[in-house]
Parts: sequence; structure tokens; C-alpha cells
Amino acid sequence: MNYQLRMTLIDAIDIEMGETKRITCPFCNGKSTFTISKMEDGVILYNCYRATCYVRGKKQGQYYASDIKKKLDKKEDKGYNYISDKHFTAITSSPRAIKWLRDRHSLEAIVHNRIDIKWDERRKSIFFPIKEYGEIIDGVDTPLNKKQWRRRGNSNKGLIVPHYGEYSEHQIYTPRVGLVEDAPSACNVSNIMDACAMLGVHLTEEMLLDIFNNWDQAIIMLDPDAQNAALKIKGQLTPFVDTHILRLSDDPKNIPTRELKEIFDKWITKL
Repeated sequence: MNYQLRMTLIDAIDIEMGETKRITCPFCNGKSTFTISKMEDGVILYNCYRATCYVRGKKQGQYYASDIKKKLDKKEDKGYNYISDKHFTAITSSPRAIKWLRDRHSLEAIVHNRIDIKWDERRKSIFFPIKEYGEIIDGVDTPLNKKQWRRRGNSNKGLIVPHYGEYSEHQIYTPRVGLVEDAPSACNVSNIMDACAMLGVHLTEEMLLDIFNNWDQAIIMLDPDAQNAALKIKGQLTPFVDTHILRLSDDPKNIPTRELKEIFDKWITKL
């Protein structure tokens, strides 16, 4: 089937902005095997998960009057709050920060240039940057004198820590991504595969699009108290990528790297 005919069939499906439908596949006629979602920015994601049907893709959908009204009714998008790095110094300038990262099995991600973690002397905090095309658009502040981290910007994007090196426009990815709750957990998981910290246990549309565009498989790796959230996230992702839950006894950041690798290797052979 040529591309134009495929897009004609996709356009014929009646779907509103923010809606997800599961219907009979218009390509293979598989009953309830076809999922289609229209994101808030107009992007349409579609996928048939029948084994003999290989239809899967993304379309930059057009806005209709009803879509535009919904978008205008929402809070105006102000864009990213780009973050100045004038108060940042090398993470090595703070021995306390290095110890904190070592205790959470995060140093190897720095050594292998997977993430450029900084020390913010003014805030006395570790800063995990979220970048787009080399610019810091968001990030995670982790004050050493507080237990709770906080997001610095407004991007709603996940913190990506790639296995092969720092995120860039021409990033080479592994086939799968590990979805975790926080930044240090992403650093530790990046020793095995690409990692994305959701900065909580909620999957945003921005994260879903990043996952759909870059990976074939998602592995959800949350602590035991967040298994209900893991099931919900799996439900969101399954129509678009191969998704599994790896049940762990603790947050990935609290599991030594070698032990985490052993757990994953044993689990993946049984998948």
C-alpha cells in the first residue's frame, strides 16, 4: 500500500484532539487491533498490533475548528523557559555532590559522557539538565539538604540519559528504553540501555512522542510502591511500542549497577 493511500485511510478516521480510539484495523481488518491517538499538538499516532499487520506510524495532523477551539481554551503555551548556566560549575567542584552521586550509582553516567551533571553553588544543589539541540530547556534540581527534587523548567519532557553518550540531534539509541521515576535511577539504568526519567510516575504526551519516535521497546522499572502507576503507563504505551514491566525490589538508583545488570539479564532471557 502506498503512502498516500495509507494517509487517506488515516484521515478518514473521525478522531478529536486528545482522544484515543481502539477500532477495527482499516488495513488488515483485524477486530479491535488498531489504536489511534490524536495528541494536543495535532500529531496522530497509529498502530496495529496484529502479528501479521505491520502498520505503525505518525502523521502531522491538521487542525479542525473544534481542535482549534479546544487549544485556545487551554492556557497559552509560553514555550520553554531556557535556563541560564551562569551559576553552574563542574560537578567535581563539590565533594559532597560526588559522594551523593556515588551512593546512588550515578557516576558512571558522567564518566561515559551520557549526561553533563552540574553543581549549582548558589542553590547548593545537583542539576541534571534536560537538553534539546544542545540547549538546556529544563532540568532537575536536587538540593543536598532536602530529600525532594524539583523540576526547574516547564517542558514536560523526560530526562533522557542515553547509553551511547549525551543526547543530541543525531543521537544513536539502543533498541529499548528503561522508564524510571527519577534522575539518578536513569543514570544507573543507562549502564544497560537508554533511560528516561519521567520525573514522577506520570507519562506526558511529550514523553510518549519521544518514546514512539526513538525506541522499539519500553521497559518500565519502578519501585514496588508504584506498581499501579506502572500498569497505567504500560496501558498508555502498549498500543504504540512493545512495553513490559520489570519488577524490582527497590528504585534502580538504590541497586548496585552489577546487581541491576544481573537482574535485567536474567529477566530478559525469560521475556
